[in-house]
Amino acid sequence: MTAPEPGGGKDHKHQLFRRVNVVRGTMGFRMQCFPAFNYGRDDHTTEISLEGASFYSPGLSLGLSSNFLLEQEGNGAVREFSLQEGQTAIFILQEIEPDAGCAACLTEQEAVEIFTKTVEY
Repeated sequence: MTAPEPGGGKDHKHQLFRRVNVVRGTMGFRMQCFPAFNYGRDDHTTEISLEGASFYSPGLSLGLSSNFLLEQEGNGAVREFSLQEGQTAIFILQEIEPDAGCAACLTEQEAVEIFTKTVEY
């Protein structure tokens, strides 16, 4: 089962969610995403935007949405960040239409709702 978007919206079948939450203190993280299309045989281009990063190859395009501004490193996207107690980072990797940018990231509340529905399944 895939969790529907809050409010009965679209299906999250082809999306990978990562949610990082700090419970106590402060922690540093490094997020890196270096897609290898067609097992690394296909070249791709990377575009960074305010919503995240978009990766375009001849056969597939992916968007990485984030609530942090990402940085391009080679053909990938990276971000070093610190979170304090109670703060959360959200990253969503999903298929996108060719030449379309990645979608805006979910809010913390939306991400918690989807996580809860997935666990309840």
